[in-house]
Amino acid sequence: MSEQMEILQGYVNDMLAVEHEIHQAFSRQKHSDKSAIHPEAAQLIARIEDTIDRHIAELQRALERLGGSESALKRAVGTALGMIAGLVDQVRDETVSRMVRDDLAAL
Repeated sequence: MSEQMEILQGYVNDMLAVEHEIHQAFSRQKHSDKSAIHPEAAQLIARIEDTIDRHIAELQRALERLGGSESALKRAVGTALGMIAGLVDQVRDETVSRMVRDDLAAL
């Protein structure tokens, strides 16, 4: 395999890890009691989560086409970071407007 192909696989793997981490945040928000009391925000969060699901699927297909597979290490690191972010979310008092603001920054 060429060096360029390995670099490209690495980039796609990195983006896949980022999308997984972002997905965890949206999933937590979607199931949050705070977003449930704001139906418009809950709908927006659900739509964005669906979009991220499609991004993840496309990145996985792209990685397969490039002859690579998802990095278990990057997935584990992304999961750990997502868990830490979830703990932080539980500690801080977060309004729905702040959740949506953070979501826009993440995107």
